[in-house]
Amino acid sequence: MFEKEKKIQLSRADFSKKGSIDSKIKALVGRINSKKEYYTTSSCSGRIIILVEGKIRKDVNWIFVSHNNAKLGEIKKSLKKLPKETGWFKFEPMILHVCCSSIDSAQKLIDLAKQSGFKHSGIMSLGKRIIVEIRGTDFISAPISFNSRMSVDDNYLKKILKEANKKLEKNVKKIKQFMACF
Repeated sequence: MFEKEKKIQLSRADFSKKGSIDSKIKALVGRINSKKEYYTTSSCSGRIIILVEGKIRKDVNWIFVSHNNAKLGEIKKSLKKLPKETGWFKFEPMILHVCCSSIDSAQKLIDLAKQSGFKHSGIMSLGKRIIVEIRGTDFISAPISFNSRMSVDDNYLKKILKEANKKLEKNVKKIKQFMACF
């Protein structure tokens, strides 16, 4: 049953907004999927985003997204037209969802993830499938605009962007460490 589900999952089209696996995580996803006891269901290598949330959670307008270090000019350009809703600057670390063939294989994966610095890792589901979520701990989430107006100055944007870029670089090192451990 597990092998059949894995084959179906890995043959599906990528339904993410980006439409493909991030280059910084592609080798890790490939290595995980090459093991008989695992397959990935979703992934993100980590990103810097500016978004506006609508009235309901799924109404999210992504104003800016980058899986690489971002520059202040790129950020400012994306902020030219601000909607009335609150604008958020965010950094989100790597996240992987991995289906595991057993509790033992799930625990091995969690142990490797935590050893590599992905401390927010654990079993997400024990229902029809055993799913492990592997996630880093470094986050940034800060409101930067209200009512179509910036609420922070360029100096603040520069500082928060510098911090996000540092976290992104740290995140990439953890991905490489996880890959080496796997």
